[in-house]
Amino acid sequence: MLQRRRFHFGLILIVIVAISGGCRPRAPRVPLADSDPIFVIPAITHVAEQWPRMKDRQGVARLVELLESDDSAVRMAAATSLREMSGTTYGYRSWELPANQPMAIERWRRWSLGQPVEWPPSSQPSSQPSSQPTR
Repeated sequence: MLQRRRFHFGLILIVIVAISGGCRPRAPRVPLADSDPIFVIPAITHVAEQWPRMKDRQGVARLVELLESDDSAVRMAAATSLREMSGTTYGYRSWELPANQPMAIERWRRWSLGQPVEWPPSSQPSSQPSSQPTR
């Protein structure tokens, strides 16, 4: 009889926890505006993980802003997440200083706004012969 009561108590407890939402994962707060990389980098990852379901354009715009961060780890995390989301780099290199790659950052801005981006750049055939000998 005692075992049966324990079983029912346990079953009732499981039902209560399940109904109250105790079994559902809660969405973490995403501190993309934080300046501390220890908080920003997990938030960057969160935006990329949620991209297939949510298509969060505001989060993506913030990732593009983070491509200009002073912190190379933040730039790398943002670039990696954007590449995973889009399938391309648009020529951005996280190890280079942002000031050296304004065109790549502008391509990311256009992509984040849903505008067309020409990438890779179309290469026009040269009208002048190559100075390299052919073999």
